Amino acid sequence: MKTKCLIGLFLLCAVLSGCVSTNRVAIRKDNEGVYGYRLKNVSVIFEFDRANYEYVTSDESGVFAKIEDVNIRQVCVAGEFNSWARDKWIMQKVGKDRFRFEKRVSEFGSKPEWQFKFVINGSYWVEPPTDAVNRIPTGFMNNSFNLVLRLKGLST
Repeated sequence: MKTKCLIGLFLLCAVLSGCVSTNRVAIRKDNEGVYGYRLKNVSVIFEFDRANYEYVTSDESGVFAKIEDVNIRQVCVAGEFNSWARDKWIMQKVGKDRFRFEKRVSEFGSKPEWQFKFVINGSYWVEPPTDAVNRIPTGFMNNSFNLVLRLKGLST
């Protein structure tokens, strides 16, 4: 009985501290573990910081490379919301290797989720970190992933 109580207490503490996942979606405080964007009032703010990412996929070869080997000149947001355009949503540089782009939530319509990725220099697709709770497999054979923008339940 004492062992069952201790296990139950341990699981409760783990859930409350944000380190146990259920149904493939981690239970976490606030937006911890969500990469690529944040929501502020009626806006979606896409944020890219090289320090948060490790790999890119080359558009030409589909081969993975270290992000540190890429000279970043431009970062864009590409996704379902803009037909995966690599040059439409150009992010503004806000610091060393940090970029930002803002859109109003209302511009996304009523669809609750959108897949997206960051594109460096028009040809390197940034791979989400393995601990991103908002990543999903692309379905391509190279085992790449997309990030997911979740707007469900937001008022526009």
